[in-house]
Amino acid sequence: MFTESDLFKVHNLTKQGFNFTECISSVRLDKVKACEGDKLKIVLKVVADYYKVSEEDIKGQSRLMRIVEARRMFCYLGRMFTNKSLNMLGMVINRNHATVLHQFNNIVGYLDIKDQATLTDIDELTVEYHRLVKIHEKEKANV
Repeated sequence: MFTESDLFKVHNLTKQGFNFTECISSVRLDKVKACEGDKLKIVLKVVADYYKVSEEDIKGQSRLMRIVEARRMFCYLGRMFTNKSLNMLGMVINRNHATVLHQFNNIVGYLDIKDQATLTDIDELTVEYHRLVKIHEKEKANV
């Protein structure tokens, strides 16, 4: 799955004269970084911290609204920021692939109607996620 920033990169590379295959290869290489295996852990940490719940709460069976919102956001961001399968995302939070897809589609529905609270949450979580990924990549590079 490609993000908006990936498409922007492809656009810039094609303007520089690269063909489509070279552009896609470049985007895929960018996605495979030193911390690729740890991105789900980072998403889980960012979401848990943002919603002020524990990672165990997100993995648990609670139906409290703030925990459900955190779980739903994990499913959305996990799918957007990683190339992990729905099954893999579900395994992290003790759910099946259908539940992950349903939660992802719920967030997409909120985005379709331009729900301001959801948009704000995603913006703030994205900024924090990218900050932590950069820190993690620097730590991995120093090892």
